[in-house]
Amino acid sequence: ISPQAHVDYRVFGAVPLEIYLQARDPKFLELGKSFADKQWETTTPDGITAEAASALATAHAVGYAHGRLTPESVLIDISGTVRIIGFAVDAALAGLPPGPIDGDVTDLGALLYAGLTGRWPGRTPSPRVPTAPFEGGRVLRARQVRAGVPTPLDAVCDQVLTSEGRGSHTRTAYDLTTA
Repeated sequence: ISPQAHVDYRVFGAVPLEIYLQARDPKFLELGKSFADKQWETTTPDGITAEAASALATAHAVGYAHGRLTPESVLIDISGTVRIIGFAVDAALAGLPPGPIDGDVTDLGALLYAGLTGRWPGRTPSPRVPTAPFEGGRVLRARQVRAGVPTPLDAVCDQVLTSEGRGSHTRTAYDLTTA
């Protein structure tokens, strides 16, 4: 197996989740690398997060959780196609127990936050994206880190990433497909 090979889960409509090994396609770029290279436009974080959330919502519906979603486990190509790699494998390799589905939802909120700010507030560190600033044990709001973050997206990040998020809480990956 090539060092570039990764386990990839795919969902095809109503067909059950399929697991197979796939070599990383060179046309796809890790979001972690795109953050580091400043290649992710501020107009696309919500769309990319919604695509990742849609894939995770389908996996969650059949009982699978990623367990350790980071910017490095989300790939995107120039057309905007999103792939998620490392389902359960990334968590296992990091010595983490099987991940809860709500942990994936928190990581999706962290993905949106990172796309808006260039900082990672996720549950596990990202080797390429700087850690988000915290104050009093809680992550600063996205609009406190970067000027110009749209208020609705800042609110989604706050709802997902903090236990005392204002307003209604986003509780599922599906909620993030429409947030």
